[in-house]
Amino acid sequence: LIDIDAGASTFMTEFDGDFAKVDALKSEVASVAYRLTPKRNVLIIGAGGGNDVLTALLFGSQAVTAVEMNPLMLQIGEEFGDFNGHILQQPPVTTVVDEARSYIQHTDQQFDIIQATLVDTWAASAAGAFALTENYLYTQEAFRNYWDHLTDDGIFTMTRFYFDDPKEMLRLIALPLAVMDQAGVVDPSQHLVVVRREFLATILWKKTHFTADELRLIDEANAQYYFPLVYTPYQQPDPLFAQLITAPDRAAFYNTYASNIRPPTDNQPFFFFFNKSSTGNPLAALGAMLSGDDEPSALLAFLVVVLALFALAFLIGPLFLFGRQQERPPFFGKWLFYFACIGLGFIMVEIVLIQRFILFLGHPIYATSVILFSLLLFGGLGSFLTQRFQLESAAIRYGAPLIGLIVLLAIYNVLLPGFIRTTIFLSAPWRILLSAALICPLGLLMGMPFPLGIQRLDALGHEMIPWVWGINGAFSVLGSVFAAVLSINYGFATTMWIGLAAYVGALAAFTVRNYDKVAR
Repeated sequence: LIDIDAGASTFMTEFDGDFAKVDALKSEVASVAYRLTPKRNVLIIGAGGGNDVLTALLFGSQAVTAVEMNPLMLQIGEEFGDFNGHILQQPPVTTVVDEARSYIQHTDQQFDIIQATLVDTWAASAAGAFALTENYLYTQEAFRNYWDHLTDDGIFTMTRFYFDDPKEMLRLIALPLAVMDQAGVVDPSQHLVVVRREFLATILWKKTHFTADELRLIDEANAQYYFPLVYTPYQQPDPLFAQLITAPDRAAFYNTYASNIRPPTDNQPFFFFFNKSSTGNPLAALGAMLSGDDEPSALLAFLVVVLALFALAFLIGPLFLFGRQQERPPFFGKWLFYFACIGLGFIMVEIVLIQRFILFLGHPIYATSVILFSLLLFGGLGSFLTQRFQLESAAIRYGAPLIGLIVLLAIYNVLLPGFIRTTIFLSAPWRILLSAALICPLGLLMGMPFPLGIQRLDALGHEMIPWVWGINGAFSVLGSVFAAVLSINYGFATTMWIGLAAYVGALAAFTVRNYDKVAR
């Protein structure tokens, strides 16, 4: 057993080259697909400890490609080669260190079987902080990639947890259903099989209809190893799955089910967040998120309350205590609004960019490092440029950066998702360089509004600067949580539009007539 971060595990099986000694792997529910189709070319998503690779070889697969994004896992496999029979170095096996979406996007291979078995943490499957994280393996776009890289008779198989409330498996089934609906498949119910064993279940998704012989082989596996059927085209022991798969109006099924089991997209890749909230009214959605219906919602509620209290106590409170006796200029409220807007806009745009680039760069750590570094670097350069270039026209000096930023954000919000999908095949160094290049113009412009505002305030009166600094910090802190709430409920695109709207508000504050004639 290999334990990862105390929240995930993968198994490594002792192997000395004698497949008869590992015949027990045939009793794993994840192995069912290997009984149904020729095993010429197999893709394993998440090599882990090598059990899926060993299973593929046990069933006679001729070529196995094992994609693993964590190079340490492959290193562990090599270090324990005497124990596992050097399974990852066997001649039919090719190991690739890459993120699965990236690899599938750039490979021209077609696979007879694509297999993914529990390729994330246990913690993500339960309620908790991991339920709030993105996972781009479980989106409609990802499943379309899998579908496109199957041979004509190929099978995609994925194994997940099967709980008393099967919401996770229902949501998993919703993904291939969405892809087939978009592809115009006449009868999706003929392309799916679900089997289970104890607390695990496996979906089998076939490009063509399951044949009578294939369904007979599944029945034989059930009889031999006890893989209870959940759904097949001709047997539906679990009525919930049959209702979803055969529903003429799946949207109605999603609306009536207690949890949110709609198929996620790259715009809302929160597969493990099942809390249901209103989609019509932003305030109602926020209220549902903060109602504490389940642990992730309670966590968000806790974060909002705690951050609001901290912002009030340590950022805004002291200003009221020590500055309430000071005379406030007539334009005081407009300046507070301006700095609140740029604080809110900056953090919301920053968070959406990080979330968007997780798919492009393959891991949250890479996305956070590259995007934050680039924003800070180019934002600092933008701040520096505001001191170097002095323009006589106040309208151009203060308004042009905001107008340019608003236009650029709109362009990025529309074009960035498609750009990421078409260039994700590039190697990691090129993706990192391209990410930094894309952030450069945004960072330059995002770094300008704050110092420009401070420069103008410096001419109006130093006593206002602590106020606007505190307001900017408070809205930056609160905006980070609101960005998460909005992204989960409405997607990254909507969150980016709201960040853009905040900068529009800042521009409006700059263009109000006669509120700062002193600076002109």
